[in-house]
Amino acid sequence: MNLKHSLIDLKVQQELVRLAFPFFKTAIEKGILFIEGELKNDNWEDNYFIQVYYHSRDSNGVYIIKPNVLKHPDLHINHEGGLCLYYPNHISPYRNFWVTQDLIFQTVKWIYCYELWKINGHRWMYDEMPHGHFEKIGKWLL
Repeated sequence: MNLKHSLIDLKVQQELVRLAFPFFKTAIEKGILFIEGELKNDNWEDNYFIQVYYHSRDSNGVYIIKPNVLKHPDLHINHEGGLCLYYPNHISPYRNFWVTQDLIFQTVKWIYCYELWKINGHRWMYDEMPHGHFEKIGKWLL
């Protein structure tokens, strides 16, 4: 299981990123895998420079550094400015978690949806978890 921090996990994740995205920079510092790189697609208006940090499946984040992402309440960005790529409670604790497939690939899908969102009247074109609903419901259940 990939639930807690492990140096072996970080090294494996780093090597998988290097294989899938050889143009990305990676470093492991103080128990965190840092990743930087540019994602490009001819169909996108912009190229996207991203930063990823990965400590464990429960502690990670993806940020778009360039270009500036438009501010809008419907965009899937958390309060810290990181991309909202999935709802962690929907991921089985027994499922392996991979930076390349779970964070970077989901980031590519997020950018694709964002590009569509900019041109189609601000409609998010992918499955989503409505923001705020679980937090509100959770308060009632406590």
